[in-house]
Amino acid sequence: MYAPNSMDIYNFYAAQGVRVRVTPEQCDGKLSLNVFGRRDRGSKHPKRSRPVNEMTLAICKNPPIIDSDTFLKTQFKKKAKLQVSPRTGTAKTTMLSGLVKCAICGRAMSPSGSSRGVRYFTCSGKRNYAAGTCTSKSIKVAALEKIVTDDILRYATNPKVIDMFHAMQGSKLTAEQSHEVNLLQQETAKLDIEIDNLLDACSAGNATAIEYLNKRIEKLDNRKHDILNRINEIKKETENVISLFSGIEIENVPYILAHGSVDEKKNVCQFLLNVVLFTNADDVKVYYKM
Repeated sequence: MYAPNSMDIYNFYAAQGVRVRVTPEQCDGKLSLNVFGRRDRGSKHPKRSRPVNEMTLAICKNPPIIDSDTFLKTQFKKKAKLQVSPRTGTAKTTMLSGLVKCAICGRAMSPSGSSRGVRYFTCSGKRNYAAGTCTSKSIKVAALEKIVTDDILRYATNPKVIDMFHAMQGSKLTAEQSHEVNLLQQETAKLDIEIDNLLDACSAGNATAIEYLNKRIEKLDNRKHDILNRINEIKKETENVISLFSGIEIENVPYILAHGSVDEKKNVCQFLLNVVLFTNADDVKVYYKM
């Protein structure tokens, strides 16, 4: 796959259950990695469509042609597209499911039907609690969707917003940060191996040996905790950006809102919006994640 043999990619595949034929010490980023399925007549799956636990991660002699950040952003984006399936009765009803709150009482607003088949966003406080709990009005689902859609279109076509998305999507760790993170991840992986070995030794040791082994395990675990904190400090901003921006292309938003399915429109809203606060049809505030 011509991605570097870095610890980021090592951890990405190891966490999914791929059979890793690489040691942490080998993950220096100078060569490339490959994921493949062995030719096995006993397997029920073709080589390219095996379950992850039948795939193997190994080092190739070829130099990488793509960096870790770009490769992982692509993987996260592919996963985001696969994870847009809504809960039954939510996104199939409205693209704003789970995002609308009543500005008067702060409770969630959700769609409810009428005898004529018209759906309204109604405050759950008004619908589920005693009379007078909330004095908010209801609004037709289609009407609120139109208000929010118009607001998103203004946001998504703003040149400053487009530039911000491009800058964020291109953000990555510096070479020095990537090197430090890779070394720390190598140390973490080696600590995990040592801890596992000590845990195995505990099962066969006497009381004195177990006491010593537990102290050693605690010391190693504390060191691992310190390393993970340092990695999080380095990667926090970049990872937040990847998480937020990897699943959407801002230029595609107007087309999706005009021609996309309810599920696709909901996906856009979930990525972009933090909350929609409704007071009345003339007072709707749309808050964005960025």
